[in-house]
Amino acid sequence: MGTYQSGPFGPFRGKVGYVVAVKWKGVNVVRNYPQKSTKVPAVALAQHRDKFAYTMKFVGQALGLIYIGHGHVSGRTNPENIAFKSILAHAVKGIHPDYELDTEQVKLSTWSKMDAVMQPKVSLVADQMVQVSWKMDERANRYTSPVDLAYILLYNPSKEASVVSCGLVKREALSAELNVPDSFEGDVLHCWMFFASENGKFVSETSNVGELKC
Repeated sequence: MGTYQSGPFGPFRGKVGYVVAVKWKGVNVVRNYPQKSTKVPAVALAQHRDKFAYTMKFVGQALGLIYIGHGHVSGRTNPENIAFKSILAHAVKGIHPDYELDTEQVKLSTWSKMDAVMQPKVSLVADQMVQVSWKMDERANRYTSPVDLAYILLYNPSKEASVVSCGLVKREALSAELNVPDSFEGDVLHCWMFFASENGKFVSETSNVGELKC
C-alpha cells in the first residue's frame, strides 16, 4: 500500500489496472487489487476425490457391459470414459461421504437404433438364484432381432460387488438366470440391462430393471 498526491483534478477513486485508490484515515492511498484465489478448498477437493473414487468403483464393476454398450460410439473416446463421465455427472447423488446411485440415471449403453428392453422384471426364484425376464415386442423395428444378446448387471451397493451376464442369452429366450454369492444374502441388489446385436453395431438404451432383496 502506498500514498499519492492529488493532481490538478483532485484525488481519484476506484480501480485502475491492478491497483485501487481509496481514502484511508484521511490519506489518499493505493493498494493492489485483491485477486480471487485459484486454490480449491481442501474440503471441496476431498469431496470431489471421494465422489470420483465412488464412481470409478462402480464403473469397474460393469466394464464388460460398458465396452459393448458404448463401444459403437464413433471417434477416439474410450467407452469407459463415456460411462464414467455420464455416471459421475448424473447418477451419483448424496452428500459426502454418503454417496449413492440414482438408478434411473445409470447409463451402461449409448442407444443405437435398437428398441429398448420391453417390460423387464427381476425376481428371486430360488436360493441365490435371480431371474431377469422381459417380453418380445411384435412391433419391433428392423434393427431389433430375436437373436439380440442380453447384457445384465446385478449390483450390490453394500458390498460394492456385482454379478454380470455378458451376451450369454438371446432376446428370444425371454429370461436369464444369474447365480449370486452366498455373501449377498440379505442385501439389496440393483439391476440394469440392455440388448446389443451380435456385431455390436445396434444397441438399446439401458433399462433400469429394478431392485430386489436376496
